Amino acid sequence: MGNVILYEKNNRGHRQTYADICQNLLGADPLFGSMRSHFFKLFKAKKLICSSCDSYFLKFITLSILRAAVKRHTIGIMIRPEKYVNQNDWRYLATFVLLHITLRIPHTKTISILPFNVEPKLSTLVDDWIFDPQFWDLSYLGLDPRIVDPPPELLNLKQKAAGRLIIASLGKQDTLKGSDYFCQIYIANPELARDALFIMVGDCSCLDTVTVKAFCKAGGVVINRFVSDEELLATYRIVDVIWTCYSLNYNQSSGIFGRAVQTGKPMIVRTDSYLQKLQNQFHFYDGNALTLSCSNIHRDSIAIKEIINRLHQVPLPVRQLPDVLGVERFQTIFEKYLQLNPFSYKKHDR
Repeated sequence: MGNVILYEKNNRGHRQTYADICQNLLGADPLFGSMRSHFFKLFKAKKLICSSCDSYFLKFITLSILRAAVKRHTIGIMIRPEKYVNQNDWRYLATFVLLHITLRIPHTKTISILPFNVEPKLSTLVDDWIFDPQFWDLSYLGLDPRIVDPPPELLNLKQKAAGRLIIASLGKQDTLKGSDYFCQIYIANPELARDALFIMVGDCSCLDTVTVKAFCKAGGVVINRFVSDEELLATYRIVDVIWTCYSLNYNQSSGIFGRAVQTGKPMIVRTDSYLQKLQNQFHFYDGNALTLSCSNIHRDSIAIKEIINRLHQVPLPVRQLPDVLGVERFQTIFEKYLQLNPFSYKKHDR
């Protein structure tokens, strides 16, 4: 093992991407599996990054205390620290207290993937922040949506759309991702099918089958299976708008949103969500954010019709995140807290 270890419980979803970006930009060696089976390697690591540490926070804090006793540096990347902001939610009270304890452990830092100016209360719970790597990582992973193939089921999608706007809900489909609401809006307003084609690409097993069937009957397209990261990335190339209008219980950063930023696709978001605040703070596209209330199906089906009409008339260019806020901040934060020498990396042209 090298100077830095990146630990994750598994390599599913964003976890593999985070491991790859830490390997490419920090020279970190990835280590997957149970913390118990890797405990001595993790304890002895010269520098340790624990990704998604909020999913095993008690183990993280225990390991950090032991490592601090021998003056070893540990960083935890927190994917959803914002859920601990609400101190009135008893489910998260223990972790809220532990976060304050962590701030006082020597040689240990916790990092949020949500900026403090989007949720200022985070500055009292964690040490610092970075942008979610999936907002800026493609060039540093050598990934290009133009040279990977979309799901074969979507090869004729443009012909099927016949000039209509293609609005896509990507990844695992469930109520937290607002997938049921996505279906219900399309079902509720038959006029939408004349101007837009709604598609769901990803496992739909968590959705009500009656709703999914009604969605298909209304003209929606469903790819109900596991879809690889490469297939998802290629799908951005052939759709027009990305659905990131997530549930109140899923108020956090989003890799789907971030990849939309990188591929230049406008995103529909929930009003007053962190994703809307990210758009407002960093102006990923001009004008008002494309927002829905997610509280009234009839009203939102009319609102999304207006969004579709607006996008048909005027294309909405999407700005990418400046390197100084993406990769440069990422490297600066980790080099600072892990006391690393600058690590050379290569940006791939796209």
